[in-house]
Amino acid sequence: MPATISIPKRFHGILATFMMAGIAQAHQPYESSAHARFDGETLELTVVASLEIAGRMVGDPSGSIAALEELRPQLVTEGAGLYEVTADGKRLEAERVFFSIREGEAVFSMIFPVGNAAKLGFRAAYLDKLPIGYGGSIEVIDESGKVLGLNPLLKKGADKDTFGLPLTALISTSVPSATPVTPASPSAVVLPVAVEPQVDVRWSLLVAILAVYFLAVWIARRVQKSRN
Repeated sequence: MPATISIPKRFHGILATFMMAGIAQAHQPYESSAHARFDGETLELTVVASLEIAGRMVGDPSGSIAALEELRPQLVTEGAGLYEVTADGKRLEAERVFFSIREGEAVFSMIFPVGNAAKLGFRAAYLDKLPIGYGGSIEVIDESGKVLGLNPLLKKGADKDTFGLPLTALISTSVPSATPVTPASPSAVVLPVAVEPQVDVRWSLLVAILAVYFLAVWIARRVQKSRN
């Protein structure tokens, strides 16, 4: 049985993951999708499937909501093993498992402790319990919602139901070194630099033309008065 360690911080991720599942497009009866959110230490995996698929997991292919509600304990148990999640090849066990029915779809959510790992592996083990023709997809994102990896088509069969994601390059984040600042000498005095105002050449030309014009008018009037 999965451990029930209370870690309040992880509930925020669970709520966000359920919101993602709530806005997901409705699935066809043969389809399912998985969204994994990895923060560097913990993996939150949410699987959204049709009610028929959920029913087949517990031996009731009718997929009626009433029947699934009665089978909730079995669905929680099955949810822990929907995906075989590995870190560097080592199988991870879900710490917590949740199940709900939202907008006519079955929503499973699991929390896996990962720790330091160079590669994550996912195998859609639930496809083993379904007939040929059923499939799904998986998407892995980080805390900011950036897509780290995606497999749009998982199918039943060897090497068709698995997805591997290297983490070495994703976890190591290069931080640019800060540029050293040289402190000013205590005796140094920084004086303001005078900046000469820049005058538009067009305005200077206009002023000059007007000055010449008024000067010409004044001279013409003086000449006219002298003649009279």
